[in-house]
Amino acid sequence: MNLNYSKPINEDLVNYFKEYTTNLDVAKSCEIHGVGFHTLRRLRTGDIPVSNEKNENAIKELMRLAIINADSKILKAKKCKKDVQKILDLV
Repeated sequence: MNLNYSKPINEDLVNYFKEYTTNLDVAKSCEIHGVGFHTLRRLRTGDIPVSNEKNENAIKELMRLAIINADSKILKAKKCKKDVQKILDLV
């Protein structure tokens, strides 16, 4: 997938990043791809266009981290549901 360098990321992706990435994830991606923290933070919130391959690669890394984080939240939610159901069954 190639992002449009002349445009910011789309609103759906901005919302996914808000929900499923942290500043620590941004820092990890910055370190891997050599992008400044504030640049990637602004890319993540859709404030600036992607503009080059280095930024694109950093955004793609954030996407990978968002997937990992989303999977973790799903597992936690399933455990919560199971645990709460056990408690409810005992009441």
